[in-house]
Amino acid sequence: VVSTQSTGSSGINAEYGVPGVNATQLYTTLQACGCGVPETMCKTLVKNFDSRNMQALGFDDYLRCCVTVQTLHKAFTHQQNPDGYIRLDLEGLVTMVIDSRPRPVENLAFD
Repeated sequence: VVSTQSTGSSGINAEYGVPGVNATQLYTTLQACGCGVPETMCKTLVKNFDSRNMQALGFDDYLRCCVTVQTLHKAFTHQQNPDGYIRLDLEGLVTMVIDSRPRPVENLAFD
């Protein structure tokens, strides 16, 4: 779900004049998916997932980012204490990050 207000029907990011999803659009998408990620974090996500250095995520980068955030969000809420915090040791953190990485298609199991 990406707002077409700033992209128009052509899929061009009006703010930068390049195809892709900017931080504001990513924020809107993640909020719609139930991931309470602050907009400032979305700017960081765009910087880190933008493989084209265009200040906007291409389709593959956008999917990778959304899957990673959603997976980490699920892991976080699963381990969350009533006060909203989780406790992780280094092994737990590394496991959570590795588990959040998308697997190549050839490694996926279909039942």
